[in-house]
Amino acid sequence: MKYINIFLTIPSLEDFGTFEHGATTVRFYDYSVKKPKPVLEGVDWFFLDWVLEDLSGLELCRRIRSSPQTCNSRITIVLPENNQSMRARILEAGADDYIIGPISRRSIIDRVLLSDVTKETSYNARVINYGVLMIDLYAYRAFWAGRPINLSTNDLKLLRYFADNANLALSRRDLIEGLGKIDRDLDERTVDVWVKRLRKAIKQAGGQNPIRTIRSVGYVLEI
Repeated sequence: MKYINIFLTIPSLEDFGTFEHGATTVRFYDYSVKKPKPVLEGVDWFFLDWVLEDLSGLELCRRIRSSPQTCNSRITIVLPENNQSMRARILEAGADDYIIGPISRRSIIDRVLLSDVTKETSYNARVINYGVLMIDLYAYRAFWAGRPINLSTNDLKLLRYFADNANLALSRRDLIEGLGKIDRDLDERTVDVWVKRLRKAIKQAGGQNPIRTIRSVGYVLEI
């Protein structure tokens, strides 16, 4: 099964249900720089509005393209009109293409199915580097300053989620949802056990304690 993760900056996703076509599944997610990005397998494709509440679509495009976790993602800017000057600026900002708004679930699915993304293995970065931390998603291994970190599959997913959202405060609920365990009846204190185990593994690999506890909030990976 091939997964294509569509990230949208529109206010509501009520009309954007999951779509399946043969071996391809298209999933829709709300995207905001204020929210942590979930850990997902497959191709990431961002549809960014030209005008946003907090910053421009062009600036958000530049941030996505400059991040090691999303630099290889597909980016489409949603333009209010077919304007030549706008088209030139989105390409300079690093977008792959554009679409004239307003967009709908059908228009996005048509764009996805006609694209080369369905033929690609993934646009995602497969090796994540944050200073002394390196996560190899091909081999399911992580390293601290070149030394292997002994992690279970869940530990690795947790570390990847922290790395994808480095220096961002994450609540216990964020971590549960980010690891795709929202459908389970988990006590949020289970997250404390996960973090304790991850800290121990990093320390055994020669690291200090880059995961800081924020009282009454959650945790943050500081790198």
